Amino acid sequence: MQQQGSKRLKNSRYISGFDGIRTIAVFGVIVYHLLPYSLQGGYLGVPIFFVVSGYLITDLLLQEYEQNGRIDIPAFYGRRMKRLYPALVTMVLTTAAYITLFQRSLFVNLKAIIGTNLLYVYNWWEIGHGQSYFDRFNGESPFTHLWSLSIEASFIFFGRYC
Repeated sequence: MQQQGSKRLKNSRYISGFDGIRTIAVFGVIVYHLLPYSLQGGYLGVPIFFVVSGYLITDLLLQEYEQNGRIDIPAFYGRRMKRLYPALVTMVLTTAAYITLFQRSLFVNLKAIIGTNLLYVYNWWEIGHGQSYFDRFNGESPFTHLWSLSIEASFIFFGRYC
């Protein structure tokens, strides 16, 4: 059962087919990055992953609404942070330490990249600095792919206020 603040969802369910869809999406992205000119459709994995994630998040919110008659947005953000933030912080700090010690060529803007990732606004930072995820493959930052977490946070935030 899925924990929902102080209440538990009664009808929480696991859909195993989504694991297969996510696996295919991730595999497509990995193969695309290994062979970018041989598999032109590899980016299709990113929107597939977003659609599946969006469906699952929406399903959780609908279950909460059906059970409680409302959606506790602060509790939702708290659950997402509790689930995602420890891994994000570990990854960002470990990668930053590695860059500091062994890859000084990637040190440019490291402080800003760390801060924007921890605040879930890295996608906006990249846009503001004229960087495009789709145009870069040489000397790419190990943080490049974290834009997807910022996109998810933007959808959640703007979905709440729009």
